[in-house]
Amino acid sequence: MNNLPSVSIVIPLYSEEESFPFLVKRLNTLKKELPFKIEVVPVDDESHDSTPALMEEISLKDSDCKSIFLSRNHGHQLALTAGLANVSATEAVMIIDGELQDPPELLEQIYEKYKQGYDDVYAIRTKRKEDIFKRVSYWLFYRLLNLISNFNIPLDSGDFSLISMRVVNIMNNMPEDSHYLRGMRSWPGQAHNAAFGGHLYKGCNCVSKNTESLLPAY
Repeated sequence: MNNLPSVSIVIPLYSEEESFPFLVKRLNTLKKELPFKIEVVPVDDESHDSTPALMEEISLKDSDCKSIFLSRNHGHQLALTAGLANVSATEAVMIIDGELQDPPELLEQIYEKYKQGYDDVYAIRTKRKEDIFKRVSYWLFYRLLNLISNFNIPLDSGDFSLISMRVVNIMNNMPEDSHYLRGMRSWPGQAHNAAFGGHLYKGCNCVSKNTESLLPAY
């Protein structure tokens, strides 16, 4: 039991051979700096480049890396679902994108929020690379979604987050065929949400029983 990781990092990948070596380098540096053990769970969504071979090579060298290979392209959300179903973490799961838009170096800072009792520590972008049409579409989508939902889904939050194993286990047992993980992670009634700041992200009020929890943006 003591050999199990405290946190698993799930990373969906689709043809990321250019960014993958940089991802591995940053994660290896992070592992050395953290005071707790982590597991890396990359999920290949039927890439059409050398990403699967690179994943296999890393997994053979590093026992803390558990690679998952999907039989065909299932899409980002189901790739994440496959990762969440195969983690070994005892405490929480971090979700990041493989193209390094989400800085894995924020893990220790996010983990501190988790230790304060938050089940879902999520990020909100302050800047997007997309054009104005897509930015407006994103803005409208989240607000319309909340209008028709019977529970609150944090506005403008992405997949970049740290989710407690309590919530991950609930999500893994949900019967949905079409997965929308940002909504699924918000569904459990007692899950607290705390927003944090970071590169391209801002701090904001947490959605949690009249409590505010901020991390400074940098």
